[in-house]
Amino acid sequence: MGCPLLLCLAVLLFMSSLATGQSTFPTTTTPDNLETGQSTELPTIPGPPFFPVGPEAITLTHSDGYYEQILLEQPFLYAGKLYHELYLSMDGYVAFYVPNIDDELPNPQLGKDVIAPLWTDIEADQGGRWTYEQATNGSLIELATTEINNMFPGVNFSASWVFVSTWENVPLEVASGVVSLQVVLASNAGGVSFILMNYGTIPSIPSIYWLAGYDMENSDFVTISLNDSSELSSTSNVYIPGRWAFPVHTASIGPPVPEIFYPYLHGTVLDYTGSVFQIPLQQAFRFFGSYKYTIYVNKDGVLTFSEPLDEPSSNNTDNINTDFIAPLWTDFETENSEKIVYQEVTSGPLLSRATQDINNMFPGNYFYASWLVIATWETMSFENNTGNATFQAVLVSNGADVSYVMLNYGPIDSTDQFWMAGYASTDGNSYFIQEADTFNLSSSSNVQIPGRWVFQVATPQTTPCQYLSCAWNEACMPINGAYGCGCGDYNTRPNPDTFDATETCSGSSGSLSLSRCQLFEAGYPAEVLHLNDRNCIGQLDYDRLVFSFDSNANMCGTTLENNSTHIIFKNNVGSTDGMGVISHVGGINIAFSCVYPLIQSISMPMAIEASKTVLSKELSTEGSYQISMIPYPDASFQVPYSGSVTLEVNQQIYVAVQVDQFNSNQIGLVLDSCWATPVNQIDYYIRWDLIVNDCPNPADGTVAVLQNGVSTSSHFSFRMFTFTSFPNQIYLHCQVHLCLLESGNCAQPCDGQFLRRRRSVDVYDSAAISMGF
Repeated sequence: MGCPLLLCLAVLLFMSSLATGQSTFPTTTTPDNLETGQSTELPTIPGPPFFPVGPEAITLTHSDGYYEQILLEQPFLYAGKLYHELYLSMDGYVAFYVPNIDDELPNPQLGKDVIAPLWTDIEADQGGRWTYEQATNGSLIELATTEINNMFPGVNFSASWVFVSTWENVPLEVASGVVSLQVVLASNAGGVSFILMNYGTIPSIPSIYWLAGYDMENSDFVTISLNDSSELSSTSNVYIPGRWAFPVHTASIGPPVPEIFYPYLHGTVLDYTGSVFQIPLQQAFRFFGSYKYTIYVNKDGVLTFSEPLDEPSSNNTDNINTDFIAPLWTDFETENSEKIVYQEVTSGPLLSRATQDINNMFPGNYFYASWLVIATWETMSFENNTGNATFQAVLVSNGADVSYVMLNYGPIDSTDQFWMAGYASTDGNSYFIQEADTFNLSSSSNVQIPGRWVFQVATPQTTPCQYLSCAWNEACMPINGAYGCGCGDYNTRPNPDTFDATETCSGSSGSLSLSRCQLFEAGYPAEVLHLNDRNCIGQLDYDRLVFSFDSNANMCGTTLENNSTHIIFKNNVGSTDGMGVISHVGGINIAFSCVYPLIQSISMPMAIEASKTVLSKELSTEGSYQISMIPYPDASFQVPYSGSVTLEVNQQIYVAVQVDQFNSNQIGLVLDSCWATPVNQIDYYIRWDLIVNDCPNPADGTVAVLQNGVSTSSHFSFRMFTFTSFPNQIYLHCQVHLCLLESGNCAQPCDGQFLRRRRSVDVYDSAAISMGF
């Protein structure tokens, strides 16, 4: 749907003080009739990554947007809570709360316990097949046990309960084509849980209409970050195309860790009741002169690459013939509350954090992190019972030949056990932290950050220019010791005051493209620039640095404003304090915004299903009554719309709101306010007022209040419209109240100042009513 838009680009360069934006971070009613039945002769979905759909699977046949409330055969541990039931939504998600009917627009700021393999508008009532099943024994249990242990070696997992829901060849409302996907929940008797998301055919869906990942209460939504929904079928975080798998954990069981620790809540808790498992790495890690493709996370506080290691002793340190990284290598127990968590990261905000951390600690290295391994030992007990220790090792790589090791230390007690902290390689490189007491590790440092030690364990073998990929009109050059892509001889440096900025706005998404070479020559290499959310950095597109946001999938600190006529998305490109390669008095701030008309008037037909909307309400002393909202084609209010009709934008529609079971000579119904929203949510933040304080909104000259407060029926009219960047539906809401007609004050005339002369005090009761178009 086309729409006019206003583009606003303001570039502010503050050379006297740094100016950057602040980082920002981020249910329908139960259906009356649910139809379920046991399927017969259901074919299985072939091959990985899908689990088979068995003959015991239940086929669901609900109306659009509804959900199935399911009692679980075993409790499922999620977000630190044991759930005995779940709500399976047609729209591609599992909720542990009562969801909203027609909650088809995904909400990454939900802040509730939800698992969403593909949250979008799915029409399972229009075709395909939607099923679910549970198992506590049999082939599904065996399959889940095998698959999870293959994907997460070292967890020693034995499934005791499995839940599988499958959408097979189900049509979409927001895009053409059908989807096939599956969610698998598995847990064992000890409360360890896993989530598997399996994908078959997934077409391209507009970015604002889909979301994949999971959320927990009071936590950020963990998203599968892809450029297009169709990529779900071919990507993975566990080496199985079309499958994404996640362990589920509760919050830390030990004392709070310092801010220097990298988050590890979504890692894998390793089981050390048996052997130490070799873990394959998704990217090779360069450790001095060799590349490592596997890793061992040993219980005694040491990482190795070719073989596991036991606790050290003062007699065998000179005979170790293997590469190792030892944040705190000593003899630990793993029988009580100790926890060891492993996580590998190849995308997302943790890479941005590592990039900023390394460049802060090693200025001038021009480093980009593309891969992390985070190993955390939490509340580890010394073997001789002298206390506990919490520490972490973070391996960081640029995906090529530059690597770092970061050792973070939390609370650590003193111990008289033999211990080591540092690293060693078989080619003669080694370093050991020389502290007299383990207690001192939490406060000492080699990078002026208490509790953190960082080492560069692999350096570039050639000139940095080979890895910069400068464009034909750029030239690799050093500025104050740092290499980057400056402007070449054939670059005319157009629009230097704005770094040749180009802005693009499309729906709820926006981007700002800047000249990379002009930025570098001005002292701002790419790694020091970000949007309001510092995790949102620019993406290189040939010789341009592009900063993008999506107000639904990735806000990046975007602020949303609206006035009576427009929606405004605002963001800023700013520089990280103290990270410029050239010394500047101040920083940089580039403000940009996308402005859209809230209401548009264009000739576009829109289909509605006209029906009488009824609100039932109980009164404490007078029994019950019903309020109805009914659409009509003309001002006679004689024959209402019925069935499927088509209204065009700018076509006049007439609406009656009436109350039954009352004498129209005694009781009047007053329209306090009426408004429209683009989604079926009465308090949605985007809205258009039609009636305010009993009177037409003066900003909309098409609204007329035809009858109000003189009987049990009130009438108004307006011209149809659509909301920009939303589907062609509107939802109408009114706030009304009942009034005693004998008071003579039920509804006052409207004056030119858009104010009521006085408010009736003879309110009998009030209610809100809604209707969808």
